Amino acid sequence: MMAMAGAVGRHGYGAVHSRRLAELAGVSKTTLYGHFEGVEGCFVALLDELFERAAERVAEASEWGAGPGGRMQAGLESLASIVEANPAGAHLVLVDSLGLGSAGTGWRDRAERRLEKLVSEIFRSEGVPISGLSARVIVGGAWHCGFRALRDGRPEDVRRQVPVLAAWALSHCNGGTEQEVAISLRTAEPSEELGWQKPPSSAAARIDLTQRERIVRAVAQLVAEQGHGELSIPKISARAGTSNATYYENFRSKDEALEIALDALTERALRTFVAAFEAQRNWASGVAGAVGSLCHHIATEPIFAQLAFFELPASGQMGLARFEAMLDAFVAALEPKAAGARSPQGPGRVLGDAIAGGTWEAIRHELAQDRRESLPELAPRLAAAALAPFETDG
Repeated sequence: MMAMAGAVGRHGYGAVHSRRLAELAGVSKTTLYGHFEGVEGCFVALLDELFERAAERVAEASEWGAGPGGRMQAGLESLASIVEANPAGAHLVLVDSLGLGSAGTGWRDRAERRLEKLVSEIFRSEGVPISGLSARVIVGGAWHCGFRALRDGRPEDVRRQVPVLAAWALSHCNGGTEQEVAISLRTAEPSEELGWQKPPSSAAARIDLTQRERIVRAVAQLVAEQGHGELSIPKISARAGTSNATYYENFRSKDEALEIALDALTERALRTFVAAFEAQRNWASGVAGAVGSLCHHIATEPIFAQLAFFELPASGQMGLARFEAMLDAFVAALEPKAAGARSPQGPGRVLGDAIAGGTWEAIRHELAQDRRESLPELAPRLAAAALAPFETDG
């Protein structure tokens, strides 16, 4: 596992193959497969070991705080110490684990359930009930803030985040009831654009789309169905109904077409999100409307859902950068100055990252449980979670 840690740390999970891993470890491939189910199994075992040690320390530290706020603060301070002492290990858990894509769903769900249970225990042991959704949002938000600090190359920022995150966690105390925010959802007008799920080699696609556009949609479909690691030019050409030569006339690499697809799909989602926000009478209603619109969009756009929540972060450095940019764009859209809306003070970087990360994780969990189509039903509670830190007048 030491060889795996070094290889992923230097090159990223996607660049590690069984032959190279065996060479680095000084063992045969037969020996490697005798201990692990390939590269993926070795990486998951490494993540389990790192995570379990850290989770135990955080749980122990949280017992020394006074009240739910003090216990959350103590647990987060312990996490900051762990990140400062071993930033490479923290990077593997908080950042590089995303390279597993859909294959990492089981591991991430296990890890986050452990932390969600700890958060719930902290509050309930002090007689302060908290909903399961709120615990998931808190864990997802803290995870994302750590991710951002490590991606920025500033592990020391995790400690600076602690007071904001502890106060944010306390804002989710709701007396044990699932609060909801009423959502006035203005759905988008039906589009005449050929849907992204439609076969790009169909007769309709050949009429409505250029060869370049058909290739872009083929890439999006293939990555959503099979993952980034399985993408190849022949597969793309077959799906698009074009030749390999045509592909290289339009793109320099397979990732270039994927970047264009990701940008187009994200822009469509963001446009819907912003329109819903701007259509409301005040900032709080705008946030609720935007969250509702996003849930509705994801529920009806399976390719965007799979790419944005699973395959995008697994697509190497390009994917991680676009993943960050996507969340930043959604947070920026909710800033008071973005739409001239009446609102409380803007959330700031740490709180904005926490809200975005918590919302993203709650939606990712629903998608992983195959509940994409029911996301609009979750929207009122997600909106309440997003607005929890703010005093609003509705």
